[in-house]
Amino acid sequence: LGDADPQVRFEVLRWIADHKLATHRGYVEASLAKGDYDYRLFLAHMACLDSLDKVRKPDQPNVARARKLFSNENLPGNLHAHLVRYLASEKDAFELPQLLQWSHSQNSALQHETIWHLRNSTGSKPRQRLAELALDKKAPRPIRLQATAALGQDEPAADTLLQLATSSDPALRDEALRALVGAHFEASGTAALDSLAHNAPAAAPLVNRVLGKPFAQKKPPADSDSAAWLERLDDLSGQPDPAAGRRIFFHSKLARCGSCHQVDGRGTRVGPNLSFIGRSISRARLLENILQPSKELAPHYRPWTIVMDSGLQHTGIALRRGGNAEVYLGIDGREIRLDKRKIRHKHSSHLSLMPAGLAHTLTLPELRDLLAFLMECK
Repeated sequence: LGDADPQVRFEVLRWIADHKLATHRGYVEASLAKGDYDYRLFLAHMACLDSLDKVRKPDQPNVARARKLFSNENLPGNLHAHLVRYLASEKDAFELPQLLQWSHSQNSALQHETIWHLRNSTGSKPRQRLAELALDKKAPRPIRLQATAALGQDEPAADTLLQLATSSDPALRDEALRALVGAHFEASGTAALDSLAHNAPAAAPLVNRVLGKPFAQKKPPADSDSAAWLERLDDLSGQPDPAAGRRIFFHSKLARCGSCHQVDGRGTRVGPNLSFIGRSISRARLLENILQPSKELAPHYRPWTIVMDSGLQHTGIALRRGGNAEVYLGIDGREIRLDKRKIRHKHSSHLSLMPAGLAHTLTLPELRDLLAFLMECK
């Protein structure tokens, strides 16, 4: 468990869990307490202990164990960050004062996880803190970029984002322009954006998208012609930015991939988990799946529409059937349990829940960045 190779450590934890080697529990707990590993290994530690304890629902967060770890006054920063991420799906897991305090941490991993929580928090204080982080020129660049992306959640913070859009850093400028999609601003804001598009031609497509104008620089190929799309992507100058692709993946108004897919435990599990998608697919095939999501839809991902005797309608992916119940996974990632005796009728569809046209919501550089991020998921 002290090996330098994370894969060796992972296999050791799996061995202990599979064979229920309770005599090694102390080693697992000591290794977990160090926090010197990535989130995948953190989950492996938690799953190993759950296996030794014969936890009945190992696929759900062990809140009691996580809370106990939090009680350590000398909690390592990385372990703290993993725990914050682990409890992200738990309602009211953390109080706002805690999050605001952690956002000042010198540990970048903890700051990243805190920003993820603040983006979904309500009220003025979270928005104010995100704006401070985004505008702080002394803050690490990745932190500023993530805080900028978070400011685009729900009703975008137009004033702050307009200020960031004039940044000399192209990445920060572009992130602010992505976050401004759907924002409302005065005529002066429109004028500022027009001026930006004039002075920075590379930003013009993103500005046009914010203003609700057509932003494709030329007519795109047919969605059925993925080879032509790839040719355009490969003709772009510069190199793709996988980190930008990750922010686009989880963007709340553009790609919105995270509303159906998970990567490294983050996102929603309606569609396939994409944490290791780069291992098993080519870039061309991945692009084809984005352009034509219903072309090759696996049977177990076909959506069902179920109408109850009451007239209430549900849509989801079939999970399991047994006794008098049928369980589906709704488009929000939550399980829907239905009494099969009260189902009036149901039917499945060959159309994917993933909407067609996703690529048309992005600029070509953004699509390239998204592909680069997903191909790195290995």
